[in-house]
Amino acid sequence: MKGIRIDELHLRYFKGAEKADYEFGDCINVVKGCNGIGKSTIADAISWVLFGTNQAGDTKFGIKTKDEHGNEIEDVEHSVEIGLSTNNMEVFPYGAQNSVKNLKLTRILTETRKKDGSVTNNYTYKVDGEVVTAGDFKKVVDEICPEKVFRLCSSPYAFVGMEWSEQRKRLNEMYGVPSVEDVTGGDARFDAVKELLEKEDIDKELKHLKYNRKEIQDKLDDVPVRLESLNKVVPKAEDWDALTKQINDKGQEIDKMRNSLNTINGGGADLVRKQQNINILNLDHKRKRMMENSAQRMLGEIINANAEAKTACDKAVTEAEQTVEDLKKKVKSYDESINRCNTRISELNAEMADGAAKWKIVKARTWEWNEDDAFCPTCKQPLPEDQVQKIKEESEKAFLNNQAEDLKKLRNDATKIKEDVKACEKEIESFKLEQKTTQTQLDKAEVVLKEAQKALEEQVKKGNEKVSVETLLAEKPEYKQVCDRIEKIEAEQEKPTDEGMSEEDKKLKADLEKKIKDQEAELDALHARLSVRTQWDKVNEQIKAVKNDRKVWQEQLDELDDKIGAVSDYQKMACEAMENIVNKHFRLVKWSMFRRQLDGTDKPWCECSVDGVPYSDANTAAKMNAGLDIARALKEYYQVNVPCMIDNAEAVLDPLYDGGQQIRLMVTEDKELTIERYEYKD
Repeated sequence: MKGIRIDELHLRYFKGAEKADYEFGDCINVVKGCNGIGKSTIADAISWVLFGTNQAGDTKFGIKTKDEHGNEIEDVEHSVEIGLSTNNMEVFPYGAQNSVKNLKLTRILTETRKKDGSVTNNYTYKVDGEVVTAGDFKKVVDEICPEKVFRLCSSPYAFVGMEWSEQRKRLNEMYGVPSVEDVTGGDARFDAVKELLEKEDIDKELKHLKYNRKEIQDKLDDVPVRLESLNKVVPKAEDWDALTKQINDKGQEIDKMRNSLNTINGGGADLVRKQQNINILNLDHKRKRMMENSAQRMLGEIINANAEAKTACDKAVTEAEQTVEDLKKKVKSYDESINRCNTRISELNAEMADGAAKWKIVKARTWEWNEDDAFCPTCKQPLPEDQVQKIKEESEKAFLNNQAEDLKKLRNDATKIKEDVKACEKEIESFKLEQKTTQTQLDKAEVVLKEAQKALEEQVKKGNEKVSVETLLAEKPEYKQVCDRIEKIEAEQEKPTDEGMSEEDKKLKADLEKKIKDQEAELDALHARLSVRTQWDKVNEQIKAVKNDRKVWQEQLDELDDKIGAVSDYQKMACEAMENIVNKHFRLVKWSMFRRQLDGTDKPWCECSVDGVPYSDANTAAKMNAGLDIARALKEYYQVNVPCMIDNAEAVLDPLYDGGQQIRLMVTEDKELTIERYEYKD
């Protein structure tokens, strides 16, 4: 890595500084002073002598020094001379000193004034005191460090001051862009859009896909409107096959009536009448059979319904009886439980009385001295008085302790007995309450049982009622009418045939002619209904075509959605992969290469954040340290360690420092500009 250091800086009539000389240390240089004293002038002087611009990159700015009246001082040289040291090590002053190269660069501005008052600026360039051309001067500066690289690496504000798209482009150029295969990992889902993903402007392709999707969606949205319009004009659907059959049957019926009319005209009125009677008779016999069959089915249904109802009643009675029996047992079980509890209470009371007697006995016990204990158990000699006294005390103490333990045990036993008595009494109350509830349930169950038994009796009575086909048919007046008409027509069929056309025959003929006319009118109406089928077929074909279009468009829409989803997912995955690649090179900041839109999609983006806070929302200190971290990463990429200029450094208590020369411009209350130098401590 190439190291660059500013050793000294000399200003002559530059931005108000008639004469100013500064020396800088290898590491941290803190330039202090109040506002307007010349701190920013130092930064602008460094930029101007190297590149001919101020720190912001402007070529036109107030270089010339003015007098106390605000007029430019004429016939003076405006110049800046900078002393630089360069080497191939990362940080000064480390490394072999014989590898250091010292260089002095000077830029001078002079004026040529004409009689008409116009002024021409003249520039002179020097390298180590030797005058050179502007091109050669620029070549020397570029060999030290190109302007673009110098500006990016020497300021914490240069990179973050660029548009996000330019930042993203620069990061891509520096650290590379992951390939489609690296991003997708061979996922087959992206195969269909691989061509799109390999194009440079994926955003443009995505917009095109979304535009196509909108066009298809508009067509789909129009389908309900088109279908509604067609449904308004489509005729009412009928059973066209049945209608055609009706027309054919109606035509055959008319032909038969015309044949009958010809028979009447030929003197065969009685034959026609008999044929009509046969037709009526056949129809009545058919109706009679249908009513008899219906009555037979109804009789079967009544028998089955009665049997099912009786089975249901039997089941209800059985279940009710079982419920009553279970509840009775349950009520009785509570009596047994209560008796057991009472028996237990009696036993506990007896235990309590026994314990009271034991208490009196233990309480009445007294300590007694055993005279044998005053003698040695081995030699039988009397023990010393003090030892005897100690034995007496220990014996009495042991007696009292034993008595206290026995009383405590009896007291605990009594407490336990009382608790057990209370528990038994509580159980008795609970059993009585549950028994009362169960008795209520039993009373209700017995009512249910009585109702079920009554329903069973009524159903048995209903099932015993006599029902037959004859009784069911007798309830239908139309059955008797059909039977009477059959009998009458069969009797008329036995009458002899008359000769000639009687009045009755004429009436038969007139009735037949009227029927033919009526049937022909009905036939015309049927033909008119059938003629609508052509329009019905046409409109339904159009409806079918619209529905088919909808299916095709939906498939196209689904395919586009899959592509859009794949491209959008790829964009996000590519940005995440890019984030992983880029963020490896930064210590403090983290880069976000996409951001979520209001429509839920992810759009390419570029912004750094500090501790999760976006740069745009971060405070001044965080922004400055973020810029310093970025400048450090840029230095590593370009393999050049240029001096870093930090304006407004007072805004940060502890600016980041990673080696190399750093010039911090800090506003203080000092009336004179001073430079404090600090060595770098690893």
